[in-house]
Amino acid sequence: MKTKLFVLAAAVFAAASLSAQAGVFVSIHLPLPRIVVAAPAPVVVAAAPVVVAPAPVVVAEPACPAAGYVWVPGYWGVGHVWVAGCWRPGPHVVVHAHGYAHRW
Repeated sequence: MKTKLFVLAAAVFAAASLSAQAGVFVSIHLPLPRIVVAAPAPVVVAAAPVVVAPAPVVVAEPACPAAGYVWVPGYWGVGHVWVAGCWRPGPHVVVHAHGYAHRW
Protein backbone atom coordinates (compact mmCIF):
# COMPACT_ATOMS: atom_id res chain seq x y z
CA MET A 1 0.00 0.00 0.00
CA LYS A 2 2.83 2.39 0.89
CA THR A 3 4.61 1.52 -2.32
CA LYS A 4 1.57 2.31 -4.46
CA LEU A 5 1.11 5.63 -2.70
CA PHE A 6 4.77 6.50 -3.18
CA VAL A 7 4.66 5.63 -6.88
CA LEU A 8 1.49 7.71 -7.32
CA ALA A 9 3.04 10.72 -5.54
CA ALA A 10 6.21 10.41 -7.65
CA ALA A 11 4.16 10.25 -10.86
CA VAL A 12 2.15 13.35 -9.91
CA PHE A 13 5.36 15.21 -9.01
CA ALA A 14 7.05 14.21 -12.29
CA ALA A 15 3.99 15.18 -14.33
CA ALA A 16 3.79 18.52 -12.57
CA SER A 17 7.45 19.31 -13.16
CA LEU A 18 7.27 18.29 -16.83
CA SER A 19 4.10 20.26 -17.43
CA ALA A 20 5.62 23.35 -15.81
CA GLN A 21 8.53 23.23 -18.24
CA ALA A 22 6.17 22.71 -21.16
CA GLY A 23 4.08 25.74 -20.17
CA VAL A 24 1.12 23.70 -18.94
CA PHE A 25 -0.25 24.61 -15.52
CA VAL A 26 -2.61 22.58 -13.42
CA SER A 27 -4.85 24.35 -10.94
CA ILE A 28 -7.71 23.21 -8.77
CA HIS A 29 -10.59 25.57 -8.09
CA LEU A 30 -12.91 24.90 -5.23
CA PRO A 31 -16.24 26.68 -5.00
CA LEU A 32 -16.29 29.27 -2.24
CA PRO A 33 -19.14 29.13 0.25
CA ARG A 34 -21.94 31.61 -0.43
CA ILE A 35 -22.46 34.10 2.32
CA VAL A 36 -26.09 35.07 2.68
CA VAL A 37 -26.94 38.11 4.75
CA ALA A 38 -30.57 38.23 5.75
CA ALA A 39 -32.35 41.27 7.06
CA PRO A 40 -33.03 41.13 10.80
CA ALA A 41 -36.51 40.26 11.94
CA PRO A 42 -38.68 43.26 12.77
CA VAL A 43 -38.85 44.14 16.44
CA VAL A 44 -42.29 44.76 17.85
CA VAL A 45 -42.30 47.05 20.86
CA ALA A 46 -45.42 46.95 22.99
CA ALA A 47 -46.29 49.84 25.24
CA ALA A 48 -45.88 49.09 28.94
CA PRO A 49 -49.07 49.19 30.96
CA VAL A 50 -49.54 52.43 32.85
CA VAL A 51 -49.66 51.83 36.59
CA VAL A 52 -51.10 54.70 38.57
CA ALA A 53 -50.02 55.05 42.18
CA PRO A 54 -52.84 54.91 44.69
CA ALA A 55 -54.08 58.04 46.39
CA PRO A 56 -52.09 59.16 49.45
CA VAL A 57 -53.42 57.93 52.78
CA VAL A 58 -53.77 60.48 55.55
CA VAL A 59 -53.55 58.92 59.00
CA ALA A 60 -53.72 60.80 62.30
CA GLU A 61 -50.92 59.44 64.40
CA PRO A 62 -52.12 58.21 67.79
CA ALA A 63 -50.74 59.39 71.10
CA CYS A 64 -47.26 58.26 72.06
CA PRO A 65 -47.44 55.19 74.36
CA ALA A 66 -44.38 56.13 76.44
CA ALA A 67 -41.29 58.31 76.42
CA GLY A 68 -38.53 57.22 74.03
CA TYR A 69 -40.82 55.93 71.27
CA VAL A 70 -40.59 57.12 67.66
CA TRP A 71 -43.45 57.22 65.13
CA VAL A 72 -42.70 55.15 62.03
CA PRO A 73 -44.95 56.41 59.19
CA GLY A 74 -46.91 54.07 56.95
CA TYR A 75 -45.90 53.24 53.38
CA TRP A 76 -47.14 51.55 50.23
CA GLY A 77 -45.85 47.96 50.17
CA VAL A 78 -45.64 45.40 47.40
CA GLY A 79 -48.75 45.26 45.24
CA HIS A 80 -49.85 48.74 46.37
CA VAL A 81 -50.91 47.52 49.80
CA TRP A 82 -50.87 50.15 52.55
CA VAL A 83 -48.72 49.21 55.56
CA ALA A 84 -49.88 51.29 58.52
CA GLY A 85 -47.50 53.30 60.68
CA CYS A 86 -46.75 52.42 64.29
CA TRP A 87 -44.84 53.52 67.37
CA ARG A 88 -41.45 51.82 67.86
CA PRO A 89 -38.88 52.17 70.63
CA GLY A 90 -36.33 54.81 69.61
CA PRO A 91 -32.63 54.18 69.03
CA HIS A 92 -30.53 53.57 72.11
CA VAL A 93 -27.05 55.05 72.37
CA VAL A 94 -24.81 53.46 74.95
CA VAL A 95 -21.92 55.60 76.14
CA HIS A 96 -18.98 53.67 77.54
CA ALA A 97 -16.37 54.80 80.00
CA HIS A 98 -14.16 55.91 77.11
CA GLY A 99 -16.71 58.56 76.15
CA TYR A 100 -17.82 57.27 72.76
CA ALA A 101 -20.55 54.94 71.60
CA HIS A 102 -19.58 51.32 71.08
CA ARG A 103 -18.85 50.41 67.45
CA TRP A 104 -18.52 46.91 66.07
